Amino acid sequence: MTYNPLLSTEIEVGDFAVQELWDKIKQNFDHFNGLLGGLQTVDVYNGSFEIDSDSDTTPDGWTKNLYAGGSGAIDATVLGHGAQVYKFVHPGGAGNGGGYLTSDYIPVGPGRNMLLHWMHWATVASGIRVKVEVTYFDRTKAATGSNAIVFDSTTNPKGATRFVGRFQTTPATAAFMKIIVRGGVNTETTAGTVYFDEVTILPRLPQVYAAGDDLIAEQSTTATTWTSVGSPVTVFFPFNPGSGIHALFQFTAEVRGLNGCGLRFTDGTNNTNEAFANDATYYTTAPFQLIANPIAPGILSLQMQLKAATSQTAFGRKFLQGYLSFFEQ
Repeated sequence: MTYNPLLSTEIEVGDFAVQELWDKIKQNFDHFNGLLGGLQTVDVYNGSFEIDSDSDTTPDGWTKNLYAGGSGAIDATVLGHGAQVYKFVHPGGAGNGGGYLTSDYIPVGPGRNMLLHWMHWATVASGIRVKVEVTYFDRTKAATGSNAIVFDSTTNPKGATRFVGRFQTTPATAAFMKIIVRGGVNTETTAGTVYFDEVTILPRLPQVYAAGDDLIAEQSTTATTWTSVGSPVTVFFPFNPGSGIHALFQFTAEVRGLNGCGLRFTDGTNNTNEAFANDATYYTTAPFQLIANPIAPGILSLQMQLKAATSQTAFGRKFLQGYLSFFEQ
């Protein structure tokens, strides 16, 4: 829905306030409300699908297309971000699918790397395909023939989950782009429902507070080589970083024992800083930094490892509360 100015002939003194005038006023209010939301979503108009001024079940500022057998509509019974989400239903079967929403034109500039944020989830964890992409247009709004696949997977969360994906550098002729979110792509036959919400463009990567288990019971070892102790702890991120995005997770841990007892953590490929007991009380608090390169989508599994000193048991305790920062490389 775009702004439609009131004509002087529609508001002359003595004229009746007809239904068409009130409809136009309402639509303009809806338009400006969407723009205010766009201040938070960086130029993605109605990215949370809250406005449907003509009640056609397609959010203003978006165009709906359906695959064979599919359906799509605003859903106010499921919570994601705000009062409404958008859903596509795939009925199952060969050649069938759900559908896709295409945004209105969004101004961009050539040669830029950008970050797209959105929420999605599905009623089935595997087999239904979700795809998020960007397509580019020149200053005349003619398609450039270039697009960026931001996300494409048949494995999806069953609960509302935030995602962040990086675009490739926009083409040299790009002046506008459109965002396309596809739920239940017709290349797959699995039946299910896909939900979308909060489609935004991020100006920068966020820093978030992320915690795993607050405290893991003290573990010990007498081995003088690095030895895994206790079960790995999974730290959950509030969204799934995309390709090319890395994480820096900072947290604290403790190691006790004689001088030389050590503590470290590993996610299977990247070890954190190693910490050793080195003071008069044989006790230290160690800050850890883990750079996962790249991180597994949405989770980070940390294994505690200890190394004992000669004739001394090493004790370790992990406190997995810290800050998670994201960066590009």
